[in-house]
Amino acid sequence: MKNSPLSVSTGQRSQGFTPYPRSACKSFAHLLFIALSLCLSGVTASGDLNALAATDITDTSFTANWELADDAISHRLDVATDESFELFIVGYEDLNVGNATTWLVDGLASGVTYYYRIRALFSEGEPTQSNVVVAETPLVPGEQKWRFETDETTLGALALTEGGAIIFAGGNGFLYSVDSESGTQNWRKDLRLSSKVRPSISVDGIIYVSGYAINAETGDVILENGLSGNTISIGPSNILILNTSDSMVAIDSESGNPLWALNQAFELAGPVISEQLVVYFAGRHRDADNVTTNNIYAVDYLTGKKLWEYDLGVRYY
Repeated sequence: MKNSPLSVSTGQRSQGFTPYPRSACKSFAHLLFIALSLCLSGVTASGDLNALAATDITDTSFTANWELADDAISHRLDVATDESFELFIVGYEDLNVGNATTWLVDGLASGVTYYYRIRALFSEGEPTQSNVVVAETPLVPGEQKWRFETDETTLGALALTEGGAIIFAGGNGFLYSVDSESGTQNWRKDLRLSSKVRPSISVDGIIYVSGYAINAETGDVILENGLSGNTISIGPSNILILNTSDSMVAIDSESGNPLWALNQAFELAGPVISEQLVVYFAGRHRDADNVTTNNIYAVDYLTGKKLWEYDLGVRYY
């Protein structure tokens, strides 16, 4: 009976089996030894580069980690606050870290998400770039997260968009949009505003401030009606209630045209709008004898008809 091609009989070599020469076995063992050595030393195959998870994360620092690329002459580290690496951390843009496998990234802010990557440079050929790793420093309660400075004092109230942008007027006449997470400026618009104005934001993402309607995303002016005032409230049907220097005015948000005005008070504060469509605000009134009183007013939201006023009992002569 003949042996099968893959079987070996006692004292006889099968014609279907060809042993590897000893030299080939030695070469394979040598390659296996090199591969194991590279793995144990943290060196990746030539051209590959792997950034590892951050360790030792504190509120102001973390340790960036990576594997070395085989044959690289040096490595460069980038750290930024955005995934597209446009907002680099000072001192961590294309930082030469030699052939280290870890680096302490410090001087950071608490409660911020950071991104880092590593690049390998070779004596010949193009650099190799790693994957991007995310590291988030924990937020310390009560600690300043960021600081944004304008040219002048800001006295007005702030408004917050659904996208997380803070809207406010600076003392230099500009309207600002600042990212609430990073404190970086999104845009600013010179509208020659008072620093005391209070912006309001509609559900469709439009900023109303003084006599302007502004696109919250871009800062572009959508509408301007020439009126000026400190406070705007937005009610049903997007009717705007604006207090100017000497009157309370209702404005159609689409056309910018005034709907009604109440001119019986000055130095107005408010307004607020109730579910019953009543506008409440405070203001001063001067009578025929030049006596000034402080009053609280209630006005019909749709018509501007004064419903009542309450004298606070304070007199100015």
